[in-house]
Amino acid sequence: TPAQLKGVGIYNSFEIPAGGGGFADTTSFLYDGVDDYLDSNTTYSVLDTYGTSSKVTFSVWVKPTSAGGNWIFGNPRGVDTTNWGYLQFGFYIVAGSSSGTTMSFITNTQSQYTRVSNTLVPLNVWSHICIQVDLTASYYNRTQVYMNGGSALPKTSNGTFTFLQTLSSGALRIGENPNTTAYGDWNGNINEFAIFGDLVSPTTLYNGGSAGDLSTIPSILNWWRSENGTWNGSAWDVTDAIGSVSLNSRNMVEAARVADVP
Repeated sequence: TPAQLKGVGIYNSFEIPAGGGGFADTTSFLYDGVDDYLDSNTTYSVLDTYGTSSKVTFSVWVKPTSAGGNWIFGNPRGVDTTNWGYLQFGFYIVAGSSSGTTMSFITNTQSQYTRVSNTLVPLNVWSHICIQVDLTASYYNRTQVYMNGGSALPKTSNGTFTFLQTLSSGALRIGENPNTTAYGDWNGNINEFAIFGDLVSPTTLYNGGSAGDLSTIPSILNWWRSENGTWNGSAWDVTDAIGSVSLNSRNMVEAARVADVP
């Protein structure tokens, strides 16, 4: 049972199967840094101070191909509106830099954030990013960021992360800049983006440096994979491997799905 599978301590921690069961990871989506992104087209919410899900883990593989700040995912308040001031949550990376802010997880407004500094996310190399959010922890410790299964990265946190924005009013977007004035759309590859309703070990998710079958983790809520994409003649339709939140591509070409994986 899920309760029996839970590891000791604050993490769900167990071994991800290396293969079998039909799992394969052979492709990723390549984003052009101009206007490519995936869109849920409908409302999406996952964090709720008042009990729906107070502990959440985001897991994603990224391969930036240009230096500078670009957004991995975001959840602006309006389904069709881009607005920094009303983000439910968002995450960006300043790739190719080892000084200043190089990663940032933001919620509510620009005044509530966790920033990672002086940590290089290298260009043209796959890196795994794990973000844990625990709304039951003390304010400063509510968000932790990990890379490649290592220890929590040095950070600066500000704000209470109380997630007061209306949780049923924003679409989930992958690769798009949800802030019209800061940084840009993602330029590079994104692969195996998953969201869990608990704290999951970054070492488990890193899986020794290769994407693994995440369906065995009991707390998984959503898992979007290019493997589950179907070209409909004008866009990519990406089904949710776990939940029911399908994504559709915006401005992507068929050739955006490429044979490039961690």
